[in-house]
Amino acid sequence: MHKKLLIACGGILALLVVIVIVACSNISMKALDAKSVYTVRIYPNPQNGSLKLSEQYVISGDWITVYINPDPGYTLQANSLTSFNEDAPDLMGKTFYIKGTRYQTSIGSNTRITAAFVPVTEGQHSIHIDSGLENGVIFSNPLSAATGTSITLTLVPEPGFDLKAGTLFVNQTALSDTPPYTFTMPAENVEVKAEFVAKDFDELKTSGWNYLTAKQYDTASVFYEEAWKKNPQDPEAIFYSSLAKLANLLIDPDVRSLLGTFHIPTPGTLDDWICDGYTEGEKWWGTYSGTYTIGKTSYEGRDITVPKQSPASWGFVTPYSDFPISHEPAHIQTLKNHLFWGIIASNTVGFNPLVEKIQRDIFGKDYEAIVSRAASFPANAKVELHSGLKTRFELDDYYGPETTYVGKAELDYIFGTLEAIKAAVEYLSAYDLTIDLRNWLITQIVPEDGLDEVLQKMFDTAAKNGARENLWKDYPTVINMLPFRNNFLRVRNASALPRAKSDFTKAFGMINDSLSHWYGTGSNSSGSSSWSPAAASKNNWAKNGIVQVKAAVEGNGVFYFPNKIPDTFIDPDWVWPSPGWDWPVSTTLDTAEVKIYGLDLAQFFTPGVFSLQNLFATEMGGEAPQLWQIEWYENKAASYDPVYTGKKNLVTKAIDRRGRQDDVVGDNDAPYGKFSFMLNTGHLKEIFPRGFETYTSMADGSVASVGSQELLTDIFPHIAMWPWAPSYFGNTITATQLYYWYHLR
Repeated sequence: MHKKLLIACGGILALLVVIVIVACSNISMKALDAKSVYTVRIYPNPQNGSLKLSEQYVISGDWITVYINPDPGYTLQANSLTSFNEDAPDLMGKTFYIKGTRYQTSIGSNTRITAAFVPVTEGQHSIHIDSGLENGVIFSNPLSAATGTSITLTLVPEPGFDLKAGTLFVNQTALSDTPPYTFTMPAENVEVKAEFVAKDFDELKTSGWNYLTAKQYDTASVFYEEAWKKNPQDPEAIFYSSLAKLANLLIDPDVRSLLGTFHIPTPGTLDDWICDGYTEGEKWWGTYSGTYTIGKTSYEGRDITVPKQSPASWGFVTPYSDFPISHEPAHIQTLKNHLFWGIIASNTVGFNPLVEKIQRDIFGKDYEAIVSRAASFPANAKVELHSGLKTRFELDDYYGPETTYVGKAELDYIFGTLEAIKAAVEYLSAYDLTIDLRNWLITQIVPEDGLDEVLQKMFDTAAKNGARENLWKDYPTVINMLPFRNNFLRVRNASALPRAKSDFTKAFGMINDSLSHWYGTGSNSSGSSSWSPAAASKNNWAKNGIVQVKAAVEGNGVFYFPNKIPDTFIDPDWVWPSPGWDWPVSTTLDTAEVKIYGLDLAQFFTPGVFSLQNLFATEMGGEAPQLWQIEWYENKAASYDPVYTGKKNLVTKAIDRRGRQDDVVGDNDAPYGKFSFMLNTGHLKEIFPRGFETYTSMADGSVASVGSQELLTDIFPHIAMWPWAPSYFGNTITATQLYYWYHLR
């Protein structure tokens, strides 16, 4: 239920959640702010047809729609609809696609658009929209067709207006008064006439419902917004306008820019996000940029299809190279690597600006207005859930096939989830995330690179004909990029932590109320249809978990959780635990399959608890991490698997560049040395009082058993940029350089 409801709001959790008001199918001008604003115009005006813009003045990054209307006997010439940068006329504007007779494009400059129309070919007839139509537009799909072809007309009224009953005509034939508007092409050219008139409150709600039925979500959202303006106490207007405004944040220019951090193109309309206008199986990302199908492995569950990254991501290892860091990801780990480097490339001076942008553009005043509107929904009211939405977002398994009524429980769950995400962002804002990452992008990085390889490329002064030979001699540059030498993860704004805690408490309370409503034994206060017994049994564990974590946050207690949860959405082949399973308590022991962890919430909300000085074993007054040498070898007899000897030595002086320990000899007589920083296990056990004390590798490579006294001292942090091998500063030059910069400088 939880994921499906979020998807139902238009992909609310699209990695970070989003929403605001801007229906690109709304042809009236919207209020402009102080952001960059560009002018869009039709020039030169085409002959034998006309173009109409949804917007003339456009905020940078926003979308416009161009409506195409051939004169009688004409149609659009293939590939003639073009956009030009006004400031650089020879440069084409970025064109995503033409959908039916709407042309949509993202605007980033003063733009002019033009087209050419040609006579229809033999056997074809034209479709022309009355040029005198006011208070809205109509466009057809296609623009011309042969006799007998099924034609669909799309109506886009201006806010507050809709079709006047009995006025939509194709030549002399009247069409239905409600969408979808279709007709069969006659053996002659067609002219479409209609009249749009202002609608009252009830008519606006009816039109909104009808456009939902027609799967025109942008237009439906405009109708429900206008209905709410006329009667902000009406439950149906509150419910659907709240969801519409929430979903519309996805297409806000600022939010789309934020999503672009992942180097994945995003559509500019709700219709495209929800995808109902496409052929079966095709999603918006297929139309915009193609897809990748990622194969599963033994631990990843099902195959997944994701949008391709934009070409911008292929070159983000610049400034000193144009090599791609990634191509098609054949593995989910590789995809994660792509996204990781995409975020790094978009935030080269640290993540404080990213956190601030999320707070401003996603959880700012527009979001708060939506939250306030949703909170006004009456506690005991109910509204019918549109059957098309229930089917589109696969909610039948939860609500059943009968007519479904929804209300405050659904809104509380959606906005409670968003409040939890907001609280997480507030928590991040308490820490200083400033760190200069530009030098991590100096050379070609590939998905197989571990931290060892990345660091080595940074230290390699011979690369690029010595272009970086002075990098490590520039002390200010180094201290900006090496943690411990800068302020990375030190306290930035301690006052954000109590706000985050308060918002977490609020969020868990809202979610708990919703889950209790759905899965509890009490009466159904909003009058929603009963949940199916299977759904309640399957998801009751979620309610219990929320109750437990809420109590832990409010009481500064410990929340216990397993490393696996009963989520068949993630892995349909994994069915543990059985229905009715409850969350673990402090006395729960680890099993062979599931490991139990505990999070001390009092520690979690203590300022600075996750600073590097606390997380790692340090020296020199906490300004430098301890550097340790790990003794191991590769076993030739077992596919060169690493074998750890169990020995480790604190490095107390400069390391020989060879870095080898001759007293460590493996089965293949090849000694190897590895280096790493050590976690501050005592501090981590205060934050995580259960779980970590038994998570360790023994000398023979096995995992320590329950009750073992081996503690975290054998665990060393690394970034697994490849999924199949350890990465512990294996290159000895890297270890030598790091010791030099942390200790000798």
